[in-house]
Amino acid sequence: MRLSPALRTLISLVLYAGIYYMIFRDARSIAFLMAVIIIHESGHFIAMRSFGYSNVRMLFVPMFGAFVSGQPAAVDPGKKMIVLFAGPLPGIILGMISAYIYTQNHQHFFYLLALMFIFLNVFNLLPVTPMDGGQMLDVLFPEHSRGVQTLFIIVSSIALGLIAYWTRNYLLIFLILLMWFRLLALWRRDPYRDKKITEPEHELSDLQKLVYLVIWLAFIILPMITLYKIER
Repeated sequence: MRLSPALRTLISLVLYAGIYYMIFRDARSIAFLMAVIIIHESGHFIAMRSFGYSNVRMLFVPMFGAFVSGQPAAVDPGKKMIVLFAGPLPGIILGMISAYIYTQNHQHFFYLLALMFIFLNVFNLLPVTPMDGGQMLDVLFPEHSRGVQTLFIIVSSIALGLIAYWTRNYLLIFLILLMWFRLLALWRRDPYRDKKITEPEHELSDLQKLVYLVIWLAFIILPMITLYKIER
């Protein structure tokens, strides 16, 4: 019997929640985590459907998160960027609203919401494949612009290192290592071979790249500043 996409999504969601509960036994934290992930992936889902993607489906993978897949009607890097931004945007907004509410009433519930919404969505924007940030990097700077990708990863890892130092959250060093593993893989790859086996793709203009890059940095920096302020 072939399951419908909606039923497969529901089954994967139930398995996701069940496995996490068996491991951590913390229903409230699991509920928060699932809410963050569902809102994030729903943003991608809605954007894909709006742009006419076919076979759009959402699946939850225990210990890895979730993903939305679909086939675009045509190759359009601008629409790809919007689809990628559509995932983190609602969670970041909700996280910053929760942070503001926490500063007004200091209820721990809103602190946890702010922390999870902001951290998980900003984490997803880091330039590491297969996260949204890694995919954005590929769209903005195709393989022949390897030097630009290298510079961006170096700057991002330095910024993340400073955040780790300021917040005393040294687990972020693991994320820096992931970015440098991506950099190593990037320079091991043969760009000429990749160019032959992939379909030609339209590139964004320099102005479009600049606009998307500024938006991307704002999506990372502003929420982290918000978290820093409520941690003080």
